[in-house]
Amino acid sequence: MFGRGIAGLFPRIGMGGAIGRGINWMGLLNGAGRTIGFINQAIPLYNQVRPWFSNAKTMLKIAGSLNEPQTNKTNNTKNLDNKSELSKPTNSLNRPVFFL
Repeated sequence: MFGRGIAGLFPRIGMGGAIGRGINWMGLLNGAGRTIGFINQAIPLYNQVRPWFSNAKTMLKIAGSLNEPQTNKTNNTKNLDNKSELSKPTNSLNRPVFFL
């Protein structure tokens, strides 16, 4: 029992192994069919999930901008004269006013 050592734990591997029995074509075709079936299911899943990952960077930027304090941006343009403002035309007859 103790005299066999490690050699008894492993099966014999030699020239008579796979070559003597031949190639198991049914097992090979079965494995290839399963792999192709898995790929046919994985490709549509990848095509559905890919936009989520491509837009993740944009979503993180938007989420980061929501946490930033809002600053008031002022418009620094100055009106040099009062004529630049538009005056509202008076319409006493309640008709539409057309600007040409």
